[in-house]
Amino acid sequence: MENGIPFQDIEDMDSEAFFKYLERQSESNSKLSAEEFYNQF
Repeated sequence: MENGIPFQDIEDMDSEAFFKYLERQSESNSKLSAEEFYNQF
């Protein structure tokens, strides 16, 4: 992944931290919803 945390680290995050991460990602890629972003994996 670019400009973020590696995928294996996402699995270790709790839900709150994960969704805060998704919010940051959505700022740079607003075309993806959180669900669509997650489904890329």
